Amino acid sequence: MVNHQLVDGVEKIIGKEFCEGCAYGQWKRKHHPISITKTRRRLERIHINLCVPLRNSLGGNHYFLLIIDEHTHYQRVEPLPKKSDAYIRLQRWKLQVERETNLKLQYLKWDGGKEFRGKGFE
Repeated sequence: MVNHQLVDGVEKIIGKEFCEGCAYGQWKRKHHPISITKTRRRLERIHINLCVPLRNSLGGNHYFLLIIDEHTHYQRVEPLPKKSDAYIRLQRWKLQVERETNLKLQYLKWDGGKEFRGKGFE
């Protein structure tokens, strides 16, 4: 799109994938480690990620917590007014889904971001 001048405000591409702004915004991003083992049931391995602030949000929620079940590929988006609400929202979700399925959450994976390093997550 940039090469064909279909995007206003972006003059050039840096590297193969990103314009300068995108490259700057993505430079600290870490990917989830690849799992070698396959999951056998729901809630065996859950991936979470706290997504960046939203400029125009509904209801004052500027962040969102993405929850993905590796076995079923079920995805849940939990809107958050602030980053510090992530632990409480994840805890509520965990209790709800464990009650509904009669299963226990086994492993919780994330990209190593500092937002999940509080005492509650330990």
